[in-house]
Amino acid sequence: MVADYKKYLGLDLPLFGVLTDHAPHSYWIFDNVDYYIVPSEASRNHFIRNGVEDARIRVFGIPIDPRFNDRREKEDICRKLGLDSRKRTVLIMGGSQGLGPVEKMADALERIALDFQILAVCGINKRLQKTLAKKGKRYKKKMLVFSLTENVDELMEISDIIITKPGGLTTSEALAKNLPMIIIHPIPGQETKNTDFLLQQGVALRAEDWEDVSVLVQELFSNSVKLQEMRRKADIIKKSNSAMDIAQLILHAIK
Repeated sequence: MVADYKKYLGLDLPLFGVLTDHAPHSYWIFDNVDYYIVPSEASRNHFIRNGVEDARIRVFGIPIDPRFNDRREKEDICRKLGLDSRKRTVLIMGGSQGLGPVEKMADALERIALDFQILAVCGINKRLQKTLAKKGKRYKKKMLVFSLTENVDELMEISDIIITKPGGLTTSEALAKNLPMIIIHPIPGQETKNTDFLLQQGVALRAEDWEDVSVLVQELFSNSVKLQEMRRKADIIKKSNSAMDIAQLILHAIK
């Protein structure tokens, strides 16, 4: 819309297109965008193949809150939350809406014959939060249940695996924390493309359903080499300083 606004009014107005998914789509291709901020070399090559000059593209990554770059002591966070820092931890995130089979996944994780802790973020889904809180009292495994929370960076810091939908921001935050991902129920279209990218990079596994989640968690916890390799690959592809790099580009361009 802004690109057309520039074109039809002949305005010299700097316009920056910042992708917040791992794969671009055709909506982004406009002549009047001055700079494209893309998450990866694959996205950069896609734009070039579609006629965008290389000089207009910056591979800065998806912008996330800088606090996801901070390293905190796991022991301190666990002590604050009442968790055991010596135990492995699985984080389930259903997005801001608390969508997906979060309750069924929690039940499946509880049945796994391995000792670990569960963190479940329910977003604004109060019914889910209430149900999990009640179930958690009966679980043998320790489970903490959260609504909308401001400390996702801390939850990711202490986790060994995250189970999530493949939104661009959440998965970029997980990458910043070198956190292996299990992807479930991507929405056809952009989330499917995000999933394909994460699988290709070796930083995620895809679960077809909630039962598959428990199989993959057991597989990863039984294979420390695989888990560490996923962390290593996340460390390679993450763009932790994206927000600051974008801000500096914008300030430089509008001087």
